[in-house]
Amino acid sequence: MSQNINYPNNPSGPNQGNYYGPPQGNPYPQRPGSGGTSTWKVILIVVGVLGLLGLVMCGLIAALLIPAIGAARDAAKRMQDQNHLKQVGLAFLNYESAYKRFPTPKVINAEQTPCYAWSIPLLPFMEESVLFNQIDFMNIQPWDHPSNAGIFDRGAPRALQSNRAQLAPGSNEGNIFVIAAAQRNPQGKNPLFIEGEWGNIRDITDGMSNTILAIQLQNHSAPWASPVTLTVDEAFQLIQNEDKFFQVVMADCSVLALSVDIDRATFEAMVTRDGGEVVSPPEYMH
Repeated sequence: MSQNINYPNNPSGPNQGNYYGPPQGNPYPQRPGSGGTSTWKVILIVVGVLGLLGLVMCGLIAALLIPAIGAARDAAKRMQDQNHLKQVGLAFLNYESAYKRFPTPKVINAEQTPCYAWSIPLLPFMEESVLFNQIDFMNIQPWDHPSNAGIFDRGAPRALQSNRAQLAPGSNEGNIFVIAAAQRNPQGKNPLFIEGEWGNIRDITDGMSNTILAIQLQNHSAPWASPVTLTVDEAFQLIQNEDKFFQVVMADCSVLALSVDIDRATFEAMVTRDGGEVVSPPEYMH
């Protein structure tokens, strides 16, 4: 006697095996440890965010450091320019001590032709004796005469150049000038230098710390050996082309940085050696 057996969920009967219907849930169960893929994604995202933050921080640091580096570089150049002015000032004072007079603003030959700048007699006092000894003082010719080829047309002594000036390497341009008058004013108010005259310290009745000896102009230059001087008017006009300030060496060898906003009366009072003016340069210090 056969007995009918009921196979739940299996309409085909016993020959279909032990089948109890479609599987429940995920037919492909996840193996242990296979969930690490999402972990790596999180790690990569975190690394990317940190890298982006690093780049942003580097940019911020660079933005803060670049102006500081530029300011430090400008300060170093300014100090070097002050040292150059002081070296020129000491050369003037040592020359005056040796010869009891300052050099004339221009060296003139027997034909009364201006040939050299005031800087030529100062060369031995600026550690430039080798250059000085190459000059023919028995037969003085203009600085750009063929007989002076190879002497004055090469690079200028560094003391006569501004480190802030845009000069090409080996340039024979200089940035330091003296202010001179064409002739003496008997009523006073003369600059330290007068064409064709040798001044000395006794002429400075306004006080050495109140009288400009030479001026440095970053944005103006001339061949260093050429007999170029500036009048008061020319110097004051050139000051307006400077960047915020200009520097001067006083007759006592002190160096001052003065604002380009200095007024004409104060500037002229500082230039003159015997004007009797009361000068207050700190108001215009930069």
